[in-house]
Amino acid sequence: MLELQPETVRAIAVPFTIRPEFEPIIVCDAGNGYPTLDISGKGHYQLLFETRYLTVDEASRLNGFDEYTSEISDSPQSAPELIRLTFIPTAEFPEPQILRAELGFNPPETLSLNPSYEEPPYRTDIPVVLSSHVTPETLEFVDIFEQTLQEFYQIERPHAQICRGSAFGNPEDPIWAEVIDIPSVFPFAISIKRDGTITLGLVAWGRFNHIHHIIWQLEHTDEAGFLWNTHDPEMIRRDAEGLQQLLLLLKEKAKIHFQPCLESDS
Repeated sequence: MLELQPETVRAIAVPFTIRPEFEPIIVCDAGNGYPTLDISGKGHYQLLFETRYLTVDEASRLNGFDEYTSEISDSPQSAPELIRLTFIPTAEFPEPQILRAELGFNPPETLSLNPSYEEPPYRTDIPVVLSSHVTPETLEFVDIFEQTLQEFYQIERPHAQICRGSAFGNPEDPIWAEVIDIPSVFPFAISIKRDGTITLGLVAWGRFNHIHHIIWQLEHTDEAGFLWNTHDPEMIRRDAEGLQQLLLLLKEKAKIHFQPCLESDS
């Protein structure tokens, strides 16, 4: 039985494995990047995550929280949080558990992990917790997308930055991955749905780096051919023909990549 701190408002326990080639593992402050914990013991762990809100008195002792006063203390969600991680060695691979949560929290009945997916693409802008519909296959296709761009444009491999926003909303929403570093090519993005549906487009950013709206989108179906979705005809690009060829190439790769996954799901 795991022992929780009395003040904990949210507690989650998940399996965590440190393989020999991965050690040491450094746990950092995501805000400042300062290492706070160095874990070098290989093996299986049960990782206990606990969080609670700091009191006004505690926050007043921290740099950068001068604005946090008793005037807004009625809203605990506005308070800075304290996070506690406990690594518990275990011989088995324990099931994930939600041990404590805020009132109204409604998790799915089955908590899913992807233990076989050991090397996700390096994406500093992906939230720590991905929505369940963002599968390893959709993330892996971002890597295929980058390789395809390298071959298609005969350049050094570009970097596709995954946009937040619609990728983490409703289950039918796609991942959007944007590329901005292809020489002589104006930035564009790819939309990747979990069923392997691929479109190209350009997205506008809103607050907190979330997708605000889609400026244009290029789709292709066998029935209708190519379709440009845009409110402004001038947004159809000068390199439209090249993008159409690229979309067809990506669709073929998506068909090969996602088909085994879809067959196993069925």
